[in-house]
Amino acid sequence: MPNPFDLDGLQIIYFGWSAFKIKTADAVLYFNPSNVGEVPEEDKADLILIGNSHDANCSEEDIQKIMKDGSKIYGPQKVEDTIGPDVLVVTGGDTYTEKGVEFNIVPAYNEGSSYNPRDFGFGFEVMIGGKKLYFAGDTDLIPGMQDRDDIDIAFLPIGGTDVMDYRDASDSIDMIKPKYVIPMHYKVGLDSPVESFKHRVSGRAEVVVMT
Repeated sequence: MPNPFDLDGLQIIYFGWSAFKIKTADAVLYFNPSNVGEVPEEDKADLILIGNSHDANCSEEDIQKIMKDGSKIYGPQKVEDTIGPDVLVVTGGDTYTEKGVEFNIVPAYNEGSSYNPRDFGFGFEVMIGGKKLYFAGDTDLIPGMQDRDDIDIAFLPIGGTDVMDYRDASDSIDMIKPKYVIPMHYKVGLDSPVESFKHRVSGRAEVVVMT
């Protein structure tokens, strides 16, 4: 069972890579659900936000596990192409409110890449349980990150393959200025960049390493 991070009534569970559950007294939100295991009824999704259609982020099997009557799925066009018409298609700059959760669609891309080009996928800025979250998605260090204001928790990729490495992710902290940062999208083990990331970020945000 993954270890949760709790902050003022908001609970975060990490399933690995870039998959998270965010739970409050009023709503259950998933980012990029994957490897969710057995899901009790009380943990099924009110809202599912999928950043792009890559297999690691867009698991039909896991989406089915967390769905219930009334669950809403949001993602870019390629996610609808993969999952089907239940997906509500988003575009950059859109703003939504669902189940009392407010969220904005923000850029996430690799400059000059055919794997994560502009508008293929997105990140999310979310207000839930009185906390403002920034889920960066599959992205490089990009212009516009400085537009993220008053972020309580930033979810940042640090692995360096088609996403920021730990150095760029550390540099992004000066743009985003979150209170807490949760690293994601990295390999575990001897080659893990987590300790290097923690060292570089020290004193600028509290790093929460989830397992």
